[in-house]
Amino acid sequence: MTLIGESPPRPDGLAKVTGQARFADDEAIPGLWFGATVRSCHARAVIDAIEFDERKAAPGSVCLTAVDLPGPNVVRLIEDDWPILAESEVNHWGEPVALVAAASRLKALAARDAVGSITGS
Repeated sequence: MTLIGESPPRPDGLAKVTGQARFADDEAIPGLWFGATVRSCHARAVIDAIEFDERKAAPGSVCLTAVDLPGPNVVRLIEDDWPILAESEVNHWGEPVALVAAASRLKALAARDAVGSITGS
């Protein structure tokens, strides 16, 4: 049997392309909340404030920033120096600056959009 140069069929391939496969996102769990990440649109910036406009978000939506994290705000890559959420400065485009959560996917996206102003220089 020669496998080099061949593409063996995936055991789950047919179910995925026909829409019959079930994914974790297909499960409806009562009380489950959905989250979204607010990411920086700046490559480099100093963060003065992150504003969450609760009037634009669905009632009960929440927004968390680095100051709300209970433990260290780091993920270990090589050293413990990669922030989970940007705290005082943004170091790259797309860096996470806040997390939002709400009772549905659409409400979570609305909550993400309610983080309307990340001021800095």
